[in-house]
Amino acid sequence: VSANSGLRQEVLKRTTSLGWEVFIPDFEYCTDNAAMVAMAAHYKFMKKEFSDLSVAPLANLAMQ
Repeated sequence: VSANSGLRQEVLKRTTSLGWEVFIPDFEYCTDNAAMVAMAAHYKFMKKEFSDLSVAPLANLAMQ
C-alpha cells in the first residue's frame, strides 16, 4: 500500500489539516503487498475460515 503514489500524495496533503505525523518509507523500500495478502489467505484457508458471499470489498474508503 505504501507504494501507491496516489495514496502517498493524499496522505501527505492531509498531514497538516489532520494533525498527523506520517512516516512513509522511500519508494525503493516499498513493495507490493500481494505476498502478505496471499499468506494471510493461506492461513485462513488452512483453518477453514471462510466468509460468506455477503462480504464485499470497499476500495474507496474515505479518509477522515
